[in-house]
Amino acid sequence: MKYTVLFLILTASATVCSQLHGQTLALFNVSQTVSSQIAYTAGTTTTFANDAWTGSYDLGVTGITNGSSSLPNPGLGSSGSGALFADHTFNALSWDLNGSAQGIINAGLGNPGSSFPTISQTTIVSANLSFFIDTPFTINLQSTLVSQFSGNVAYDPFFGRAQTKLFAQVIDGQLVNQYVADWDTFFGSTGGSYTGSFNSAVFRLEFGADAVLDANDPGAALTQFSSYDLQMTVSPIPEPGSALLLAAGAFIPLLLRRRQC
Repeated sequence: MKYTVLFLILTASATVCSQLHGQTLALFNVSQTVSSQIAYTAGTTTTFANDAWTGSYDLGVTGITNGSSSLPNPGLGSSGSGALFADHTFNALSWDLNGSAQGIINAGLGNPGSSFPTISQTTIVSANLSFFIDTPFTINLQSTLVSQFSGNVAYDPFFGRAQTKLFAQVIDGQLVNQYVADWDTFFGSTGGSYTGSFNSAVFRLEFGADAVLDANDPGAALTQFSSYDLQMTVSPIPEPGSALLLAAGAFIPLLLRRRQC
């Protein structure tokens, strides 16, 4: 079954710098998309009714973004609604992007035999972050997606996906320009993870989660719910000189105590 899904994209740019134990963690070239859309096509390529909501979230701060779209009765007794929630946490050591999306559609009288859905619903969240760290560190990245579907017409298209990529531009002063992590997560799979340690690096983190639901079968009533989570943490690695100072600091009290005995 073919279907047409439209969505709008809103992007933003920002630069964020935070002190990480005296080290600089810089985030730049940020873009993000949050959208929810319901479309009614009635069996033709012309969209007779459409409701779309778009928004953006600042990836350099902690915040919440949510929105919704709906078509109560665009035609043929159809109806649809979509809702999206995005929660973002940022600090000097980690980024965390998580949220959920829900879509509900009723095909009404439908258009049996048509190659276009009477009603369709889509939600999408994406994020692109370019950042660099100029001192030794370990990076940990993981993402998950859980998508659930219910309805009386199971063969109508339902799709849930999250894609996570980490692109290395420069590692330890050497030009790399390749993906060091790249995985897709579908439906209820466990997702993926990546860990790496470097002296310095310039990375671009790419993440997108979307869900699509549509139907043109008479009486079809369908619901989808998806939840996603992206977590990235950066842990500083003490330099050899710092490690020696820490060891010496721990040893001095023991030495003083021994002299007092």
